Amino acid sequence: MAHLTVETKDKTIHIRSQAFCAEFQDTDENQKALFVLLRLLSCPDTGKPLFTYQQIADAFGKKDRRDIHNFVREFMKRGGDFLTYLARKTTKKERLFAVIETQVLDAPLLSPAEHYRLFCEAHPQEQLCEQTFRSYVNDIAATKLLKRFRQHGFKKEQRLDVRRYLQELIDLPSLSRVKRKEVLETFPEVEPLSTSPARRKPGEWLASACLGSKLLSVVLYACGLSQEMLALLFGVGKTSIHSWLYSICSEDLDWHILREIACWSGQVSFDEKWITIKGTWHFGLCAVDSASGVPLLIDLYPTLDTVSWTLFFKRFKARSMGFRS
Repeated sequence: MAHLTVETKDKTIHIRSQAFCAEFQDTDENQKALFVLLRLLSCPDTGKPLFTYQQIADAFGKKDRRDIHNFVREFMKRGGDFLTYLARKTTKKERLFAVIETQVLDAPLLSPAEHYRLFCEAHPQEQLCEQTFRSYVNDIAATKLLKRFRQHGFKKEQRLDVRRYLQELIDLPSLSRVKRKEVLETFPEVEPLSTSPARRKPGEWLASACLGSKLLSVVLYACGLSQEMLALLFGVGKTSIHSWLYSICSEDLDWHILREIACWSGQVSFDEKWITIKGTWHFGLCAVDSASGVPLLIDLYPTLDTVSWTLFFKRFKARSMGFRS
C-alpha cells in the first residue's frame, strides 16, 4: 500500500507520496475532487487502489473512513462526471446533521429543547427552526444514543430534576395559556422564564428572537405580502413560512405578543385617536410603555366618556399582570 501525506499550509494543500507530489488551492471543491481522485488511483500492475478509505480519511483529518466513502459514492451516483459531482451543493441537513449529532451525543441527557437553545447560541448565523432541529435529532442512530447513555451510566442516588422539566414545559410555545396557568397554580415554585428576563440564558434570547420573526411574518402576511416573498425576506423556505403562520395563528396571538415583551418600565402613557373603519368612526384608546414605546393595549369604543375609560382601565389592569416584570 502506498504512503500518503497531506499537509495544509497557507491555504494550499500539499500532497506527497512515493510516486508523486502535488499542490492544490485549499477549497471545498478541490477537497471533494481530491477525495475521489486519490481513491480512484490504482496500481498499474495489480489494479488495486493505491490508498484505502481510511488512509485518505487520516491524511485529511477526517474521523471516519465513511466520510470519504460518501463522497466517492456520490461521485459514482453522478455517473463518474466531475462537473456534475462538483456542481451539486451540500444541503442544509448534510451540512448541519454532523454538528447536531456531535452535540447531542456529547450531552445525551439534555432535552431537545435545551439542545436547540445551545445550538442557536453556538451557531447564530444558521436559520433553523426547532421543529427541523428535532427532526434531525430523531434521525440520529439509536445505537449511537444507547451506547452513549451506557457510557454515562446511572447511579442510584441520581434523580430526575422535576423542576427543570416543568420549567421546560411551561416555556413551550405550543402550550396554551390556560394550561400554563394551571401548571403554575399547581406548582407555584416554578416561574416562566419568559416573564423573568434576568433568568434567561443566552440561548433563550435567540429562541425568543426566532419567535419574534414568526410574529413579524404574520404581520407582513396580513399586510398583503405573499409567502414566497416572506421566504426570501427571512431566508427560509416557503414551507417554513407556512408552518410559522399556522403555529402562531392557531393559538392565542395576544398571549404570544404579551409574552415577547421582555421588560416593562412601569411608566405608561395613554392617548385617544379618531379611527374610521368602513366609514364608521370609533374612538381608539391606547396604552403604551413610556420608555420603550411598546403598545400594551389598544381598544375601540363607539363613544369617549367616563364609561369607556373605566372599562379600558379595568381591562388594562387585568392585562398588565401578564407582562409585568
